Amino acid sequence: MKIAFYHNHKEDIGHMVHLLRIIAAIKERSPLARIFMFQAGKPQPLFERTPGITWLHLPRPFYSKANYFSPPHIPPSLAALRGRFLTRALSRIRPDVLITDFFPFGRRECGIELSPAFDAIRRQGGKIIACVPMPYFTHSGEDIEELVYFAKFYSKILIHTPARLDLGYMTRWIAAERRVSPEIFLDVFSRLKRKLYFTGYVLPPGAAQEPARGAPLDDTILVHRGGGSTSPNIITQALLAKKLLPSRYSMLVAAGPATDEEEMRGFKNLIRTNKIAATAIRAFIPNLSKYIERSAVCVGTAGGTAYELLFYGKKSVVIPFTGGPGARRADQSARADLLERLIGATILDYESLTAERLARAIEQKLRCRATPTPYGATRARWFEGGARSAEMILSHAQSKD
Repeated sequence: MKIAFYHNHKEDIGHMVHLLRIIAAIKERSPLARIFMFQAGKPQPLFERTPGITWLHLPRPFYSKANYFSPPHIPPSLAALRGRFLTRALSRIRPDVLITDFFPFGRRECGIELSPAFDAIRRQGGKIIACVPMPYFTHSGEDIEELVYFAKFYSKILIHTPARLDLGYMTRWIAAERRVSPEIFLDVFSRLKRKLYFTGYVLPPGAAQEPARGAPLDDTILVHRGGGSTSPNIITQALLAKKLLPSRYSMLVAAGPATDEEEMRGFKNLIRTNKIAATAIRAFIPNLSKYIERSAVCVGTAGGTAYELLFYGKKSVVIPFTGGPGARRADQSARADLLERLIGATILDYESLTAERLARAIEQKLRCRATPTPYGATRARWFEGGARSAEMILSHAQSKD
């Protein structure tokens, strides 16, 4: 059995983390399955050490953190070059299933290089499945038919949240992006409902075991900003806030692997010049989930780690990234809203973030005796996304229909 994944990225890591968790669940159920990863973005060496995966790199990636909030210019010759590479490789490998990450709900620019690949897969009798981290798409109202067109190629579109839960929050926030109305947003999911499969959240392998209630906490404040493509002020203000917090607490900062040398040097200089004690900063923490579980308070954006905060029931300060002054990202705002309502997370605005405001929010969490509900214990089925995704993918890979 051969299963191929296609992944593009803007130097973020959340989507790849999800894919690797799903791959681990596939390998657990089908150890002999051969896994191929088409890395359409920049190389991510930290992940490419994962055993049991054959990595293939598309030439000349066009996404980066520099165009995180704006579409890149892709010359037709580059799109054709990448499309030929992908199609020829797929024709050679002949996978039973091709899985695209986020597309067709996002990464719209990938459609040009994927179109010939879809034709090749279908000629070979293979299936196409999408892995979409949340019920959210990036199209404007006038572009909806493009999404619907590409969805026709798919046997299934896996959405890695529980049915109805996140969709409600996303619908409430989508109007803030000023590109599609809540009614049109919901209508897309209604039109595609026969293809959609809500898997639940995808957690690290082994995390779906019931978390222990009342587990002892380290005196550590964990700070992160996802892959490091956005939100540098979270790191800056968190480091400065450390001096305003009780000295018995340490701080661990995950700046993200997209943090470049100059940026990391600036963060370390800030620690040194301000004599900030008991503080460690790293670009990447491989087992971040375990640090989330053990920390006293978590501070960060409202990305994929939101579901681990929910699972463990963590005291949290959430700072959604926005894409610019006055802007809103519905996915970030929706997850922040979900965390506020379910585990009492404190939401701070990125544009007005200061060390003093952040320190006050953290200290309030540290002083609060009430412990948020660990939803991994009370809503275990919400967190079975890895297993359900693997089972759905394997069933399509084995099917001859």
